[in-house]
Amino acid sequence: MEIGDMILSVDKHPVRSAIELQQVIRDKRGSILLTIQRGEHKKDVVVHCPATAAGSQLGVYVRDKTVGVGTLTFYNPETGAFAALGHMISDVDTGRPIIGEGLMYPAVITGVQAGKIGEPGEKKGMFVHSSRELGHIAENTPYGIFGKLDVSACHATGGLREAIPVALPTQVHPGPAVIYTVLHGQKVEPFQVRIENTSRQRTPSTKSLILRVTDPRLLSAAGGIVQGMSGSPIVQDGKLVGAVTHVFVSDPTRGYGVYAYWMLHHNARDGESASAAFANGPAKAV
Repeated sequence: MEIGDMILSVDKHPVRSAIELQQVIRDKRGSILLTIQRGEHKKDVVVHCPATAAGSQLGVYVRDKTVGVGTLTFYNPETGAFAALGHMISDVDTGRPIIGEGLMYPAVITGVQAGKIGEPGEKKGMFVHSSRELGHIAENTPYGIFGKLDVSACHATGGLREAIPVALPTQVHPGPAVIYTVLHGQKVEPFQVRIENTSRQRTPSTKSLILRVTDPRLLSAAGGIVQGMSGSPIVQDGKLVGAVTHVFVSDPTRGYGVYAYWMLHHNARDGESASAAFANGPAKAV
């Protein structure tokens, strides 16, 4: 077995959590058959499972959850389809993409550790355990996480309340813009930024633009862009143009963004499919 392997079943018995895995192997002796997923491939591995006073042990460290705080970028109020983060979620230990599905819950931001040169800051948050889940995460891609949102469970606390068009990449330009993010509690607030550079991208690609934080309040509270702001929507000329994705470690006032259009059309793989997407015109999102 290797770091990052996902255990799917034990002796053909499906397991979905570390607790289930412990229950299944507790009374087993000798060799057991593990079905694992490694990257895009599945394989069977035979493991000798020695017995101890506490029951049988695999001898491997198993983690069954990846948890974090991020920012919802947009959702379609008619279908509930949503996009968040603007970049892929990777395993903290292996650096590999997280494989699987998940759930989304409301969070409260309890504080912000300001960023410094060489030391990225971060939002500090906690889940609202009394609230029901907001949605289901179905896909983890280079352009963010995607899934279905329970629109009835959402309670907007600021930000945009009406649908706005999504800009084509060719409509995004250097100049003033606004990002929406949360610094305290669940209150969504606008902050002034400036788009410094845009990339001419005809097919989906990350690092579409570079932006600089100019808002005095955001600079004072966070030093600029911090971890946890990934996915914060960028609005320019009344259109959703992108999402904040990364901060420059050497300059926390600046960072990268991805075009929101690529988040809507991240499955376009070549020039032909991208051109067809352009022909459809802007979509609506909130």
